[in-house]
Order: sequence, then structure tokens, then C-alpha cells
Amino acid sequence: MLLIIIACFPLLSYGQFNFEPDSADSSFPFERFKETELRRPNSDSIFFELRYWVNSDFGGFVQLTFNNNSTWNYRRAYLSEGIIQTMALTSNQPKIDSLWSKLLANDVLELPNQDEIIYTYQKDGRTIKLGPEKEETERLVHSTLDASGYTIELFTKGKYRSYYYYNPITLNEHFRKSGWTSPETEKFANIVNILTDAFDLNEVFKANLKEKMGKE
Repeated sequence: MLLIIIACFPLLSYGQFNFEPDSADSSFPFERFKETELRRPNSDSIFFELRYWVNSDFGGFVQLTFNNNSTWNYRRAYLSEGIIQTMALTSNQPKIDSLWSKLLANDVLELPNQDEIIYTYQKDGRTIKLGPEKEETERLVHSTLDASGYTIELFTKGKYRSYYYYNPITLNEHFRKSGWTSPETEKFANIVNILTDAFDLNEVFKANLKEKMGKE
């Protein structure tokens, strides 16, 4: 019986990385990485990879990799003229298993793209909904001053998906004050905060800013 449990454990572990792809393995959209050393994950050694991008001139990114031997690797870095500048953590090393559980609790594998979200508002006992095709939705999403965009990419053997959110932190704060609700935006805001805290991405931002400003 013990042998059966041990044999099944890897299957249960790998099962936590299941997601619905939006692209086949042969059509990974690597155009934006063609000037960098970033390439398709090597499925001979990697079972799953998450890439989290802060889409700004001074943003950074995080790679979380689950290897075929059931171990985690990570990297935090930023791009400088197409070159990856990896930054070692100077603070406490994150506990990746615990971190991954927090990300799963916020549906990191399942969140829709932001332009697929329906926002709701309660008024006079009625529920008002704004779908992605509404002009009001566009004004709502762009109603805050912070212009931060974030992309999450998911890779596993033969599968790829990505999704993008604009302004999730300040938008979520705006929703709380205004009465609008969007569980997806709240979860993505949580993901941003989880990864920012775990990998001290503010330090990456400062290093990226310092380097780029020094070259001007």
C-alpha cells in the first residue's frame, strides 16, 4: 500500500499544473523575445514554467520552474537592451511550495484575460453588468492614474497560455471604494502583491531604473 501511495504522489504533484492552453507548443509567441536569450522552456528537463512580466520600461520578471525531478527553480531579472540581468535575492529566500499554494488559491492558472471580464455593480437592488464590449468598461478600466500592465505566461509540455491585466492594483482599490466588483481583478492584484513581496521586485525596479538612467 505504501508503494502505491509513493508511486501516485508524483502524479498528484504534476496535476497541480494543469491549465487550458490557448496555443499549441508549435506556436509559442516568442516574437517579443527574439532579441533576448529567452527561449522556449526545455521540456526534457522542465515540466512547468510560469513567467510573470511587469510591462514597463523599468519592469522586471520572474520565472518559476518546476523540473521533471519535482524540484523548483526561480529567477528574478530584468531586460537591458535584450540582455537578461539576473538579480540574486538579498532578502530571505522564498518558500516556493508555500508561494505556489498562494498563487493557486488566486486561480493563477485559470484567470481569464482582462478583456474577457464582466464587471458588476449593485444599485437600487439591481445588478448592473458591464461586459468587455461596452465603452463604459474601457473608461472604467482606464479611470485610474497608474498605467501598469502585467503578463503571465504558462508553459508545460506541449501547451502554452498567456493573459494580461492593466492597472490591477489601483483598479481593485477603485472598485472597493466605488462599489464595483471584479473577483478576477482582485485575484490578479493579489498575485501581483504575492510575487512582488516574495521576490522583492521593487528592488529589481530600482536597479533597472538606476542602470537605464545612468546610460542617458
